[in-house]
Amino acid sequence: KQYFDLEDMHPNENEIFLDVGGYDGMTSVYFSQWASKYKKIYIFEPDENNIEKCYYNIEKYNIRCELIGRGVWSEDTILKFEANSNESSQISNNGEYIIPVTTIDKACAGKGVSFIKMDIEGAEEQALIGAKQTIINNRPKLAICVYHKLDDIWKIPNIILKYNSSYKLFLRHYTYSENDTVLY
Repeated sequence: KQYFDLEDMHPNENEIFLDVGGYDGMTSVYFSQWASKYKKIYIFEPDENNIEKCYYNIEKYNIRCELIGRGVWSEDTILKFEANSNESSQISNNGEYIIPVTTIDKACAGKGVSFIKMDIEGAEEQALIGAKQTIINNRPKLAICVYHKLDDIWKIPNIILKYNSSYKLFLRHYTYSENDTVLY
């Protein structure tokens, strides 16, 4: 139930969810169960093998969503990518693949985004820069991973509060290792 267990966050009837770093689509499946009256889900996932996993789970669980086969960043560009076919696929200068990336502001302009989950292996800061207007205009619920880079735990809250100082922030850790620390 990671991303959907915080007591202070409740689903609205017309949730529009961004699953940024969709991996196998199961977070979107869990979202559809948490917010049963959701309006739309957008999954961002650039790894081709993970996209196949997403399509399998989308069909298996019959969820309404749109899969966007791109990464998310601070601008529209092309970046190197390590496609590991698992949850650790990531943008990397050493990547052997090249992927297109876009901004949340551009991809979701006018869509009324109400919840953004990001688990993108260290690209969260850049993705938040590209989500500035969405966060300012829509004030969506946020579940942002802050464990991929050492300074994410303070940089990411500062970015969010710079966009909207009225956010109430929570931090949750879900494992016994250093992984899975989420800022809400």
